Amino acid sequence: MKILSLCSMAILLANFAHAQDQSLPGDAEARARMAAVERMSKSELRDEIERVEAMFYERLNAHIDDKKQRVHCGYFTPTGSHIKRWSCEPQFVKEASSNAAREIFEGSLSMAAIGGSRVSSISYSDRRAMTSTLKSAISEDEDLQNMHAYLEYLRSL
Repeated sequence: MKILSLCSMAILLANFAHAQDQSLPGDAEARARMAAVERMSKSELRDEIERVEAMFYERLNAHIDDKKQRVHCGYFTPTGSHIKRWSCEPQFVKEASSNAAREIFEGSLSMAAIGGSRVSSISYSDRRAMTSTLKSAISEDEDLQNMHAYLEYLRSL
């Protein structure tokens, strides 16, 4: 089963590599990328995931007309921490988080309710529209399919 999944990944990586660099044959490029990924340290793997996520969402955003659904990636530092974290979120999620924080500041929402408030303030229609847009874009764009598969592979390591 593992051999089958590695073969499948080699094919997906070959397609992804072909889109990025057409100078090397697909199989050799896929093998080279898989070998490189397997040798990555945890921090290199995290950097690769961030790099591919940024490319994925940049390409996905080209398929999205509604600005509220566009996904933005970047680093943030959680309250009470000095460690930066990488995050990719649609604009409507960022707006919901901002609104919840404003409500806490104004005193109309308690700190204990922030998690539930943020989730409940994201409308079902926004979540449903985002899911539909994501599925549609991935099914129409072969490069998005390959990047998605590559991300899933990286995250599984």
